[in-house]
Amino acid sequence: MSFFRSPSIRCYLLFLWISTALFGCGDSTGDLVPVVGKVTVNGQPLTTGTGNVSFRPEKGSAGRQEPAGSIAEDGTYRLSTAGKDGAPPGRYRVLVVDMDEVDPKDPYAPRKSHVNLKYSEPKTSDVVIDVVRSPAPGAYDLKLAK
Repeated sequence: MSFFRSPSIRCYLLFLWISTALFGCGDSTGDLVPVVGKVTVNGQPLTTGTGNVSFRPEKGSAGRQEPAGSIAEDGTYRLSTAGKDGAPPGRYRVLVVDMDEVDPKDPYAPRKSHVNLKYSEPKTSDVVIDVVRSPAPGAYDLKLAK
């Protein structure tokens, strides 16, 4: 095993180990695919223009990034990851939050949710989506119930 006794080999192996520890591997945002869909509640587009969609990686997914996007006034959303358009391929639990704005006259008043609150928590949301390179039409549409 004189191969590992070489100072240059040991330095190279140490460099690889430190690089992996500092920068990780396989979780870059370089491998993103476009994710665009429409959010509907009981068959009607969610048109408040105040909601957000978040994709949380499922256990076993290679990525750790959490793509997210705002819901536009026509009910469409577009995901981005770390400031770049798209999401890494993988399996995600989908969270959707859309509530009335805070009333400045009564900031402690309860706010109305425009979607069922179960969609706002990873433990209760039952929406799971696979992000793939060539999705079927409508694959990223979110059909929610109130």
